[in-house]
Amino acid sequence: MVGALLTVVMLLAGSLPINAVGAQGIDAARAEAEALEAELFATRERLVELAEAYNRATADLQSAKVSVALARKQLEADQAVLTLTRAQLRDYALAAYMAGGSERELDSFFRADANTVDQRLNYIKSARGNKSQLLDAVTGAAKRVDQQLAQMQRAQQAAQAEQDRIEATRAEASELEANTTDLLEQAHGRLADLVAEAEAERARQEREAALAAQAQSQAEHDQASIPAGGGGSHEGSTVAPFVFSPPAGLRPEAAIAVQAALSQIGVPYVFGGASPSAGFDCSGLMYWAYAQAGIDINRPADYQRDDAIRISFEALQPGDLVFYGEPPSHVGMYVGNEEIVNAPHTGEVVGVKTMFYSSKPMTFGRIA
Repeated sequence: MVGALLTVVMLLAGSLPINAVGAQGIDAARAEAEALEAELFATRERLVELAEAYNRATADLQSAKVSVALARKQLEADQAVLTLTRAQLRDYALAAYMAGGSERELDSFFRADANTVDQRLNYIKSARGNKSQLLDAVTGAAKRVDQQLAQMQRAQQAAQAEQDRIEATRAEASELEANTTDLLEQAHGRLADLVAEAEAERARQEREAALAAQAQSQAEHDQASIPAGGGGSHEGSTVAPFVFSPPAGLRPEAAIAVQAALSQIGVPYVFGGASPSAGFDCSGLMYWAYAQAGIDINRPADYQRDDAIRISFEALQPGDLVFYGEPPSHVGMYVGNEEIVNAPHTGEVVGVKTMFYSSKPMTFGRIA
């Protein structure tokens, strides 16, 4: 919408017979608006990349939390075994001490034949050795799990810090986007004012020329040839809905995913969104669409590519995913005829466009 408005104003400005000073003012305003448009486009591209980085950090954080929980359970189990083993060892030591102080036990021990004494000595040594080894093993296991738990906790803290950092960066980029949009609107306003001033000057010159009958007639003829409203307005126009006809042999899951994604045309792009009610970012649309086909895929775009089967451009079928950038910072779903359905960026809505809209390198994947 912003780009279309700038184009209309530029065309109108180019049709006016204005003086050199006016032309310089319009050229400067036009250059300012074009620069702001380029900055806004770059900021929105950055927001798309940040959305995928945030999704990846969220997935990593969840994985780290699961690892910490598992390590904590293992540590508790090992500590319970350690406590029990220590208690058994204390009981054994106490029993051995009490038995060693009994004259009856000592008499029976020394009166036994040599073979019996050897067997009892070996049993005592073996029992002591087994309990000592078990205690050492459990103690070592507890220490290792404790170290693993500490490592997992550090990983969780790092993942949380990365998520927080990305969120802070996203907030700054969103603020920059809002400020740039405001500046662009102001630039458009200044450009429109300059064009209006130039048009007013032209009207004044025409009124002066109208003092002569022939000039008046010519002026009336020129005025009649200018379309009312300046032309070029597309407000109120409608776009025919995209019609998808699954090709023969297409997997049912892929056809369902395509239909689901196309059903969301017009839903706004929302950072981190993955539902019709909340809006979608690029990977969120892929995640939701395949969920409607009963297939659970990963959330971030680069993880989706990791899990997909790599295919060539020539092998593309509707439902396959098209990834942009290396690592991927954007993803769309192929719908045929070299077109994709995707959630582009902030300020846009889910729609269908040519798959070659971006200059970023493309890779392709199929969800099994």
